[in-house]
Amino acid sequence: MEARSPSHAQTQAATTLFTALVDDAALFPPQEAAMADALRWHGIHGASPLGFLQGPFVVSARRVRELLAARGKTTGPLKLSIVVDYLDHRESIADAAAALAEAQDSGVTVAMVEMRCPSAAVAASDLRRACETLGVFRADAQPLHVFLESSRMLASDDEPMLLAGAVAALRSVVPMDVGAKLRCGGVTRDALPSNAIIARFITAMRDHDVPWKATAGLHHPVCGVYGGTTMHGFLNVLAATLMACERTVSDDQLVAVLGDACGDSFHLSNGRFMWRDHGFDMAAITRTRQGALRSFGSCSFEEPATGLRELRLLS
Repeated sequence: MEARSPSHAQTQAATTLFTALVDDAALFPPQEAAMADALRWHGIHGASPLGFLQGPFVVSARRVRELLAARGKTTGPLKLSIVVDYLDHRESIADAAAALAEAQDSGVTVAMVEMRCPSAAVAASDLRRACETLGVFRADAQPLHVFLESSRMLASDDEPMLLAGAVAALRSVVPMDVGAKLRCGGVTRDALPSNAIIARFITAMRDHDVPWKATAGLHHPVCGVYGGTTMHGFLNVLAATLMACERTVSDDQLVAVLGDACGDSFHLSNGRFMWRDHGFDMAAITRTRQGALRSFGSCSFEEPATGLRELRLLS
C-alpha cells in the first residue's frame, strides 16, 4: 500500500507541536562538538526543511568570546541561550556581556539564559539579585527567558515543588520571563531521573503556572534503551505535560505515559496529537507549549528529527 501524505491539518499540528522544540546544545556532552563545527551545522539545520524544529544555540557564558571569534565576520542572525552557574554568575555574565557589546553589530542576540543553582533553597533575595544581573542581556522590547535549574532535583522529593514555588515568586518581581529547568539525563547512569521525579516536576510546575524547559537525555522521541543506555523520550515528556495540563490525572498516570516505550502510542490524527486514545488539538498544544514545556536541549539535531520522521510525525 502506498504511504499517504500528511493532511494539511496534520502538518499544522506538527508545526504547532514541534516549532523551536530542540535547543541546539551540540557544544555539550556527549557530543562536545568543536565550536566552528557546531556553528556551521546550526546554520545548515536552520536552513533545512526541518529548521522550524531548531531553537537557540546553547553556549556557556565562558565561551561567548570563543563563539564570536569563531563566527568571524559573519553577521547573520544567531540567537543564543547562555548557560551560567549561579556560583560563578557575576564574573561569567560580565565577561559574556562585554564580549557581546564589543561585537554589537554581529547579529548575535541572547534569547535565553539557563542558570544552574545549588538548590531551590537559595535565598529568594539572592535569586532575585542574580536574575536582575541577567538583565544586561535583555534587548529592547524583547523578553529575556530565564530558566533556573536545581542541582538537588534527584536528592529530594520536595525539590520540584520548592523550585516551582521559588520561580513563581520570582516571576512577579523581576522584569523577565522566568521558568524552571529539568535535567532528564547525563553522561552517568545516576544522572537519570525516575519517571516519578519527572511526573512530580511536571505537576509542580503546572500547579504554580511556571513554564519550563528540559535538557539532557532526550535525543529520542520515545523512551527506551539506546546504545546500552536507558533514556527518556521527548514525546513521552511532551504527552505527559499535555495530560497534566489538559486532563485531570494523577502522578501515577503520568508515570505510565512517561514509561510508554511503544512508538505507535504517539501519532497525529485529524489535526490532533494523540497519545493512545487521548487527543490534543492545536489550541491545547499551543497552551502547553507556551505555558508549560517550552523546549528541550539536545546535543544532536539529527536524532530527534530522524526519530520523528521514523514515527511519521514529520515528513
